[in-house]
Order: sequence, then structure tokens, then C-alpha cells
Amino acid sequence: MQWIVLGLFSALVAVIAVFILRAARKQSLLSDLKMRLLLIQIPRAREGGRDFEEELNLSSQLFSVLIGMKMPFVFEAAVHQKGQEIRFYAATPHEASASAQRNIEGLFTGARVSRVEDYTIFNPHGQIAGAYAKERAHYSFPLRTYSEAGADTFAPILSNRSKIEGDGEGVALQVVMKPAEKSAEKNLQNLLTESKKGEKDEEGKQKPVDENKIKAIETKLSKPLLEIN
Repeated sequence: MQWIVLGLFSALVAVIAVFILRAARKQSLLSDLKMRLLLIQIPRAREGGRDFEEELNLSSQLFSVLIGMKMPFVFEAAVHQKGQEIRFYAATPHEASASAQRNIEGLFTGARVSRVEDYTIFNPHGQIAGAYAKERAHYSFPLRTYSEAGADTFAPILSNRSKIEGDGEGVALQVVMKPAEKSAEKNLQNLLTESKKGEKDEEGKQKPVDENKIKAIETKLSKPLLEIN
């Protein structure tokens, strides 16, 4: 009888543990999804107004503010499945949305930020295609920026969205970001140290130190590190 009671007690504990684990997973998922969607409306620049470098500088300041909140955030550029207007969105956790709204309106003259419900780009009778971008080189190297490219690298992405049909077609570019774990910076620092030591060839002879590689890693370490999808 004692073994039966112990067996039933163990089974009960296991069942409770399963329910607690499921509840914890559900709560974690709900926590991840407690984001507030904000529509960002910025008036077009007038003739002789800010150039794209100034706009990107303002965007950089905004990213710095959002990174400082130590929370995930999302930016989206989308064309709904009805209409051809390109809309810009930001999504932040509920507790950070008011701060994000104030900072966006404070940085961009004439900007209006409003809370909206989720939108759709999908046509119920259409087809769906998706894609993602990934780095060609090791993640320790920085992506080429507009200053190196000598052009507004986001403009071609937006111009393609202007080709979407007004009825039945939609598209969205979504970038999900959060501050990287501290281990990411440590890994880069270790890689930088190893790179400065140099590598050896198959015969065991020391190769010349790759100064370009070292400079690239140092450039990346000089900026806030983000995990991005």
C-alpha cells in the first residue's frame, strides 16, 4: 500500500510539474508577444531640407535610445494588401511604448506616432513568399554602412515596395532587435586578441597579421552590439 501511495504521489508531482512547465512556457510566450504596435508618420522633407545622412543620424540616435531600454524592439516597412502607401511601424514592449513615442516625435520634426492594431499584408486568395537575409562573412565583421557605400542603401528597398499592386498584393520588411548578451562582446574581444597574435601556415610559419580584419572587429566593438532577425 505504501508503494502505491508513493507511486501515486510521484505521478501527481510529475503531472503538476508538467502543468507548471506548460504554464511557464505559455507565460514566456505571452511575455514575448506583449508588444505595442506604433504607426510612424513623418512628413516628406521639403526642397532643400535634411539629406539622407542627417536622417540616418537621427535614426541612429533613436536606435541608441531604444537599445538603452534593454528590451526587444521591432521596425517594419510595409505595404498593406490594399493600397500602395508605404507605412513604417515600430513595436516595443507595452511599458516602453510611451517613451519610444516621445523620442520619435522629439527627434523627427512633424512626426506623428499613434498606437494601431496589427495589420495584414496577406490576400486570403493569394500566394505567400518569404525570404531572410544572412551574413556572408563571420558575424565578427561589421556590415557595410551607408558611409562606406556612399549612398542611401535603404532607398532601393523602399523603391521596390512602390511596385506592389494596389489591390491584392502586400509586402513587409521586419527587423527584430534586442541588445546582445554580454558574452557576445567577450567572444569578439577574444577573437580580436587571437587575430592580433596572427595565424600560422601549414608549415608552422607565422603569417602576417591581417590588419584589415583587426580594424573591422575593432569597428564593430566600438558600437552597441545587437542580436537581429
